[in-house]
Amino acid sequence: QTLRIDGFRKSQSEVAAFRFAAKERAYAANTPAGDARNVGVIGSALFEVRMDEREPELAPRSPSGDPAAFPADGGRYAPPPQYRR
Repeated sequence: QTLRIDGFRKSQSEVAAFRFAAKERAYAANTPAGDARNVGVIGSALFEVRMDEREPELAPRSPSGDPAAFPADGGRYAPPPQYRR
């Protein structure tokens, strides 16, 4: 099986594609943590789901009623890069 992931969510209304750049221009090197050691690292977590005949239990809705792509993150997204001049 193949799973193609074209990008990632930046906010509720914005998505971005993966882009690769020189080490000093990379996202990992231009965040408040500023750690270029993670350049080129894309993490993911995959889970196998067994389908049942039972009705699935629905997850609790967010207080605003909006979808929650990453409910464990508390509605936060990755911060934008902060390029050094």
